[in-house]
Amino acid sequence: MHVIAGKFKVKPERRKEIVALAHSLFDLSRAEPGNISYNFYEDKGSENSFLFFEEWESQQAIDFHFQTSYFKEFMVKFPNMIVGEPQITIYEIKDVKVF
Repeated sequence: MHVIAGKFKVKPERRKEIVALAHSLFDLSRAEPGNISYNFYEDKGSENSFLFFEEWESQQAIDFHFQTSYFKEFMVKFPNMIVGEPQITIYEIKDVKVF
């Protein structure tokens, strides 16, 4: 399994737009083969800060996701909506323990 954690800060005037854009990805991304979960969160402790948190069965599933037309469209718009550079980390999970 792989987990993507994408943290970023949005320009205040683009806040509503990024939320709508993120929501437009939910159903499409969650329906992809290899997707386990696909979520978007607001960091209430840091104004205009958000997090994508995604779980994928494999790197191949992520690669497929990155090639979809809707993700490519998102990536065209996304850089103009954020402040600075996003912090994107992909974790490869070897073992999972559920408590």
